[in-house]
Amino acid sequence: MSTRATYQIGETVFYCHWDGYPTGAAQRFANMVAAHTVAQTEKERSFDPCEDRRGGWPFAFIRGNLDAEPTEDHEAHGDTEFRYTLQSEADGTVYVRTDSRGHDSRWRKGERIDLADWLASMRRKLANDLWTYYQKRGLTSETQTSAAAHAEEAIPTVLKIAEPREYATPQIHYATRAAAMNIAGLCSQAAQSFPADNPNKKIYQARAAAWLNAVEGRRATVEA
Repeated sequence: MSTRATYQIGETVFYCHWDGYPTGAAQRFANMVAAHTVAQTEKERSFDPCEDRRGGWPFAFIRGNLDAEPTEDHEAHGDTEFRYTLQSEADGTVYVRTDSRGHDSRWRKGERIDLADWLASMRRKLANDLWTYYQKRGLTSETQTSAAAHAEEAIPTVLKIAEPREYATPQIHYATRAAAMNIAGLCSQAAQSFPADNPNKKIYQARAAAWLNAVEGRRATVEA
């Protein structure tokens, strides 16, 4: 569908001609997260569990969505139906706000919602929409489970990880479940490479716990 939308990430704004409705935008933001947080593959840099990808969220949005076109601001395109604004806090927490244009052409401002929570709600909505579509068309081979699986494929689960920092507040990361599992494994491998009396061992154990427990839906129990 040619639902047009703009996406503001920090000071950078992108225009996308297609699929700008919320569940379509969620797919774009999930692509952004997947391109932003990537497990390290170079063995010589095994102590750094994440690839060094420069440019932050704006560059990740382009990497994940090759049709994203930089534009001046939300006002640059008069035919858009949705506006999405991403805001990052100092600790790494990211919020998304959805503004929509009503039938009277006035913009309705949405609430700020944590990125991971918003993506989860959009994935549930997509699953419900797919299930309704299957029922209306009598697709008896499709089930609610398959609808959920298709929604997960379109909008992969994005986790929010609070990684501990010594003498500082935790650093927030966002990652797909697959990337988080790989990063947890790399942190665990790094921890095993240090002797018991080396402080780095405890640091990497804490980092591994944070990533793994995010995957498992539990809070980390190891402190830095």
